[in-house]
Amino acid sequence: MKNNENPSQDWLQAAEATFQKRSRINLGERVEAKLISKAKDSFYLDLGQRFEGVISKIELTEEDQKALLAGESITVYPTSFRDSLFTCSRRPTMLADTGDSTKNATLNTLKEAFEAHMAVDGKVKGTNKGGFEITMMGMRAYCPFSQMERGYCQDPQSHIGRSYPFLITQFEEMGRNIVVSRRELLVQEEKRLEEEVWKTLQKGDEKEGKVTSLKDYGAFVDIGGVEGLVHVSEISHQKVSKASDFLTVGQQVKVLIKEIRPEERRLSLSIKALQEDPWDDFSHRFKVGDFLPGKVVRMEKFGAFVQLIPGVEGLLHVSRMGTEKRVSHPKEVLAIGQEVSVQLQEMDLTSRRLSLSIEKPAPAEEDDVKMSRQVVEEARASRKTTMGDLFADALKKNGE
Repeated sequence: MKNNENPSQDWLQAAEATFQKRSRINLGERVEAKLISKAKDSFYLDLGQRFEGVISKIELTEEDQKALLAGESITVYPTSFRDSLFTCSRRPTMLADTGDSTKNATLNTLKEAFEAHMAVDGKVKGTNKGGFEITMMGMRAYCPFSQMERGYCQDPQSHIGRSYPFLITQFEEMGRNIVVSRRELLVQEEKRLEEEVWKTLQKGDEKEGKVTSLKDYGAFVDIGGVEGLVHVSEISHQKVSKASDFLTVGQQVKVLIKEIRPEERRLSLSIKALQEDPWDDFSHRFKVGDFLPGKVVRMEKFGAFVQLIPGVEGLLHVSRMGTEKRVSHPKEVLAIGQEVSVQLQEMDLTSRRLSLSIEKPAPAEEDDVKMSRQVVEEARASRKTTMGDLFADALKKNGE
């Protein structure tokens, strides 16, 4: 299986979708404003989204002033930003003519946006070698391919004709060399969303997530903008050697938040915690002395581990292998994957240990052995860990 190290596409789409509703105001953007207060020569405006602006009285007609004083909103266009306040105009800042005075005013606005690190709306007109041609307030700008998306831009043509907010990262030669970035804004929005998500997370929360990458030691799962680790020991009640044996990249999973360390940006998740524990049903349905079918899953020098149902294994010690000769290693009499019939000798639920032996059941115990075998085999086939229904079905079939 190939691991997918690319950033989660769902996360990128979510960041972009939220960014379209951006909690910012861009220079040249059309904004509906309401009056906050009136000064001698200007009006202070509420631009929404916790932003304020100011507009000169000479920009407003008598009808505009009456509307504002009556609590109505008017359309304005932010032209610059300084000291946490937008200067606004009633006229759009896009070039309506080619006059030098208008062009100079536009360049000044773009320069102020560059210096204040403010976003400006631009439209993608086409592509050239290495990037995109952007029109911004009537001026030409350039956006490298690497700065259009958060990751690699796989389909440049899909952006042509679309409008986005951009940050001006380079303003040189009196505005003849303007370089912009959309990626920086997306990264900023991603960080903002991530901060909001971290504030909502609590230990014990159950979340839907998507597997973003796999390592031998675990799986990374995105739960809505924040990635957490599901260690191999928390993937399943069965023994997990590698995360890729149980999970695939892109798979939807339910997880439980086991531990949160916001200061370290670490999140420990568990899939296993939301699954029914097979040991609970096993302990209720079987007892010491029962004969059960099993499969040898691994070996050590001291014995073989036998899986009885998915998630429940027991130890078959070398001294209990049902042979009269001395066994130095279980491989002398058993093989990995071999089906065996074992008797449950000891059951320690606290440490989750089962001791098994290979013993031949007495004739009177044969019916119980068949019943146990039927329940266990159906549990394996259906991959269920809840054995109550299976046991009931087995009784019904035997009754028939």
